[in-house]
Amino acid sequence: MEDNLIYKPGLPEKEYSFFESMTALGLIIISFVFVRLFSIIFMGNITIVFNLGVMALDITYLSFKKYKIRTSHCILFCLAVLFNIGFLISSNTDIRLLSGAFSVLLTTYTVFIIICGRKPFPDEFPLEMTEAVFKQPFGNFTELGSALKHPLKKNNAAVLMKNIAAGLVIALPCTFIVGSLLMNADNMFSDIIENILPEDSGEIILILFQAGFSVIFACYLFGVMRTDAGKVRLNPKLNKKGISAVTLYSAVTPVCILYIIFFFVSLNYFISAFSGVLPEGYSYAEYARRGFFELSAVSAINLCIISGLNLFCPRSDGRKPGGIKFFTVFIIVSSLVLIVTALSKMVMYIGENGLTHLRVYTSWFMVLLFILFIFILVKTYKPDYKMYIWMFVAFVIMLSGLCFSNIDYRIAGYNIKGYLNGSISRLDIYHMSVELSDAAVIAAIPYADNEIIGDKIREYLEYEYRNPERNNDFHSFSLESALAEELLEEYAGKQNIAR
Repeated sequence: MEDNLIYKPGLPEKEYSFFESMTALGLIIISFVFVRLFSIIFMGNITIVFNLGVMALDITYLSFKKYKIRTSHCILFCLAVLFNIGFLISSNTDIRLLSGAFSVLLTTYTVFIIICGRKPFPDEFPLEMTEAVFKQPFGNFTELGSALKHPLKKNNAAVLMKNIAAGLVIALPCTFIVGSLLMNADNMFSDIIENILPEDSGEIILILFQAGFSVIFACYLFGVMRTDAGKVRLNPKLNKKGISAVTLYSAVTPVCILYIIFFFVSLNYFISAFSGVLPEGYSYAEYARRGFFELSAVSAINLCIISGLNLFCPRSDGRKPGGIKFFTVFIIVSSLVLIVTALSKMVMYIGENGLTHLRVYTSWFMVLLFILFIFILVKTYKPDYKMYIWMFVAFVIMLSGLCFSNIDYRIAGYNIKGYLNGSISRLDIYHMSVELSDAAVIAAIPYADNEIIGDKIREYLEYEYRNPERNNDFHSFSLESALAEELLEEYAGKQNIAR
């Protein structure tokens, strides 16, 4: 029977081949290039190069170490590549950040399960992620330095140079601090130092700090590669013994009582949300804002409570106590009611005031939570249900909808159409120009000659065309930006607008 909790050793401890040493050096170089260029433009396309470069090193390393890469692992790598390519589609920074973070986490998890010889998304998935993202990388944090110095052990000259370099690196922070203080203390000394240093000494200091951050990134990435399957334990003692059921019941009962009181007191409030009727004394903005984000936070907390209940509960022959199931179902049902209520309120608010990034993102998150709670509910009654696989599939579908559906284009288009048909009272051009990406330009151009909003749209397009911050270089290139630039050039040519 396969042991899912304790693994056999996979890597010889503290031994490094020349290839591993070169991999460590390659990670430092890639990390430095990334940090250096990332500081130029936040979430620029250099992130694609970095993620794909690290992924290529990961796959090469795994192949060199002769780990078995299964079809399921290849699918996960392909998904990571897909969400990296999403950078070239959207120019929305939030979307880029989310897709980039997902790609990094997915790559890290995939490397971990390949080294440990596991299939993806078992029932211990949360503990696996903890091991993959935190325990193993930080536990192996110093191995990059060991890998780099390993080839130098038998070379006396190299050892001498290594020790000198290490001493100089250690001295740098103190030297900079003391030097700065002495320069502030004496003008003559300051003049001498300024003559010795290059004119742009600030740039040198910046590069040194960037190099430091690069080493930190590289140490983490190499720590992922150096995962030791023999040291991975998914807390078997806790899973078998657990925490006393009475303790868990006592911990969640006060929260459940609060929900009962809350639902009883707010019954009319909920009916108004479900029916779409505005309660007396409220405006749409006040009604939607009052409690929406609080209910969202409570729903997210409930997910953590349910996870804790099921993770730490005692088991008899693999079965959970009936009380755990009762409290799990009660909290899930309460959460579903809260989510539906919050979403109903948000739909009313959007119908009156239009879409923004925050309204879209929070609504997306609430829908995702609703789906996750449904999966947990099924798992409660079907213990063999592969919950985490379906959660992952649902998350990928939801994230794909957010990343590849051209959100900013849809926000701008919805608000413009809503203003024209009278459902939205105000068209916020400032919001379009400041918060939305270039996709808003694509949505706005067809309305440049509209009798009602043509003046506002033309003013917005002229501002975007003359915006000095507009650029379409490698760092910021996307299909959205390229199309918007082409349409703006065509529009400016027809209107004889100069930059």
